Amino acid sequence: MADKISVADDNEIGIVTLVCGMIEGAPFWAYVAIKPSLYEEFMAMQKEDTSYFLPDYGEILEYSIGESDPSSEIRAAMEEKYGVNHNFEGDIRKMAKETFSDTE
Repeated sequence: MADKISVADDNEIGIVTLVCGMIEGAPFWAYVAIKPSLYEEFMAMQKEDTSYFLPDYGEILEYSIGESDPSSEIRAAMEEKYGVNHNFEGDIRKMAKETFSDTE
């Protein structure tokens, strides 16, 4: 059931992710709206440092080749336009730590 919901959601929503790396020897960054049904596969490809074609996983919202990170202006624009939280992982870790420390 979850797979059907995720595939249906692919046309409606995306999980906005900042991807940084190298392409043909040049640094790049890209904000990509990853299709929910492909998010786990995408993250596994990133973790394994496997080569992949970014548009296969979602819509490229903004990108630059020749820079390793987006500027503060681009970051702010992505936060405003798409609600990107650049501190998401840190926020989740903090919430988990607070939640689990309360239960001990």
